[in-house]
This record gives sequence, structure tokens and C-alpha cells, in this order.
Amino acid sequence: MIRHLGFVSGPSSSDMVPQLFQHFPCLRVLRLAIPIASYEGMDMIRHYCPELQQLVLGRGYGTQDPEDDLLQQGEFHALLLKQYATTVESVEVLIYPSFIPSIRGLLHDPVVLYRLRSLRYCRDFRFHGVDFIQWIILRAPNIQFVEAIGGGVQAPILQNLTHRHVKRINLEWATFSGDLDQHEFLQHHVHLGKNSPLQDLKCDIVKPFTSRECWLYLIPDLQQLKSFEIFVTYDQDEDEWINLLSHIARGCSSLEKITLTFSASLSPREWILPLSQNPRLKSLVIVCDTVSIDMLATLEHFQHLESLHLKLKYVDWKAIAGFKSKMPGLESTIQKAHQ
Repeated sequence: MIRHLGFVSGPSSSDMVPQLFQHFPCLRVLRLAIPIASYEGMDMIRHYCPELQQLVLGRGYGTQDPEDDLLQQGEFHALLLKQYATTVESVEVLIYPSFIPSIRGLLHDPVVLYRLRSLRYCRDFRFHGVDFIQWIILRAPNIQFVEAIGGGVQAPILQNLTHRHVKRINLEWATFSGDLDQHEFLQHHVHLGKNSPLQDLKCDIVKPFTSRECWLYLIPDLQQLKSFEIFVTYDQDEDEWINLLSHIARGCSSLEKITLTFSASLSPREWILPLSQNPRLKSLVIVCDTVSIDMLATLEHFQHLESLHLKLKYVDWKAIAGFKSKMPGLESTIQKAHQ
């Protein structure tokens, strides 16, 4: 019984796709990299597969389809979502943002996506495709998980998420990130205190920050935050890192897991040590090219950890073995990343 199906063939075969759906009445997950050529085709999908719960729309970055074809997909995807308004729970919009058109004709449509909980979408810093993503969010009153691929959720979208029951989101500290909206979003959850639904936060850091101006310093006051991920792409001053992570270690009263991901040429250093002061921290994940012997010595201070996961391009297995011998009670795993 097939429940997960993907179509990744070229536009020339899109007329044939709807006829195939009669063979998959129990389909729950559909990945469509090509647009359906007609309204009749969409009706056929709905007729033969009435219980779809997850839609993955588009190919993602690097698409080489003709521009005319891509420009038709925004309206098609909106109409497909309307058809599954009562069943869809998860949507991924993997169209390259520059090719998502305005959907002005659907802006006042009364459809409501009551069951939609999760949304992932591609973005770029010029805010292409915002209208379509806004169209989805404004019709999803129970949205909980929002992820922007290629950066943080943009300011215009954050404005409509501030008062939603969002449990997971990713933000970006960058030159064009709309800091005021991100500050207001986090400040709202700080004011909610223990009533805040926000449990999982990822932050991409691509420019310098200081405590005098940065909304990152609101994070320690998020009382319900359980998982926090930092994606480091900028070689920030170590004193600022120590200051921020010290605040996070003393605050974040529910924090259990931290993930530190470093872009190429950057690696963790001793400034992560303040995190060892948080007795509630149970899991630490580090993703980078390699960890030095000095870094492994720093990790020995994380006595409260239950698990450590290292994803590395280059592994010094002898140094890792020495570290494990000194931390026998720690469940540590090493994953070698592709080079």
C-alpha cells in the first residue's frame, strides 16, 4: 500500500500525471516537482487521493525548469492547497523564490487550513514569494512549525506569526533581517513567560552582534525554550560569545538541548564553556569541520550532559578515544560528514 509518492519528471509529462493517481487511493504524502497542466487534472488528484496530509511543492534551489512553467506554479499550488484544506497538515514550498508570482486573485479567498501545523519554504534576502507564504500563514490558524530554508523567517511573515501558537521557528541576525520585527516576536514570547508555546529556536548569525542592540539577548528569558540551535557563519568577537552564552546558561530555565553548527573554516572554541554551567542541559550537538584537542578538553567540563553528538568532516579518532575514556558516563556519537 503506497502512502508516499513523488513526481520529479519534466513538464512535458505533466498531462499524464493525474491519470496515475487512481492507483494510489491511500496516498498521504505527495511530492510534486512539476505543475499539473489543468484544473481537471487537479480535480482528478483530489478525487482519487482524498486524504493527502503532506504536500511538497517544487524542486527547490537550483531548478532549471523554463521560466514560463515556474511562473504558473504559485496559483497552482494555492489551488491545490484549497482542495486539501480539510486534510493537509504539512506543506513544503520548494520553488525558487524569484519565481513565485503574486496571487492577488486569491488574497480574499475564505479558505481556512485548520489542520496545517508545519510550513517549510525557500527564501532569499529580496523577499520574493512573501505573498504566497503570507497567503498560507493567514489561512493556517493552528500553525506551529515554520522554517525558512536559506535564512531566517522574514520580517513581513514574522508580523503574522507573533500571536500564533508557534512552537518552532528559525530567525536570522543579518544586515537585511528586519531586527525590529524579530525583537517584537521574541519580546512577545518573553512576556508570555511560562505560557509561551515557543520550544525550539534556531538562529543564523551572519553579522557582528553586541549586547547593547541585539535581540539575541532576549533568548535567555524564554522560559519554555527546550531546544536552541546556533548557526555560526561569522567570526564574532569571543567576549561577546561568552557574554551571550553565559546569559543563556543562567536563563532558559527549560533548555535541554543545544546545537552549534559552524560554516566552513569556523570551529568551536573555548567560548562555548559557559554552556557547561547549565545543569539542565542534557544534549549537545556540534557540527563543524573538526574539533581540536583543546576543544575536547573544554567538553570535559560538560559534566551534566547525557549525550554528545559530533558531526565532523575530519576526525582524529585517537583524540576522540581519549576523550571518551575520560567521560565514560557520557553517551557520545561521532558522525563523519561528507567532504
